[in-house]
Amino acid sequence: TNAAAALFNLVCGNGRNKILVRRSGGVRLLCSCLSSPSEKLQDLASGILFMLSFDEHSRLDMQDSVQELVAALSSDTDTVIMNVTGVLWNMSIEEESQELSGSVDGAN
Repeated sequence: TNAAAALFNLVCGNGRNKILVRRSGGVRLLCSCLSSPSEKLQDLASGILFMLSFDEHSRLDMQDSVQELVAALSSDTDTVIMNVTGVLWNMSIEEESQELSGSVDGAN
């Protein structure tokens, strides 16, 4: 969680660092952290993803992780739920993201 906390600080308000995180595959890794047993890690990862979700390219990268994002909505931590809701909201503005129904098991 220390690395995630440091990454949170580096990304906060720094567009260049957000780009570096995205280009290095950080979006996928952060999405996988949403299922961690550590609530602190879930909280930090969801916060970073929320900050990244304001970037068009990051939102497109998040399309492959819709299942993890939706699953995180059942978290016991309110900040995780709020952050993930914000990510999904921001993703909904992308035309490419509006056709994700086949990405989630059981969706028609």
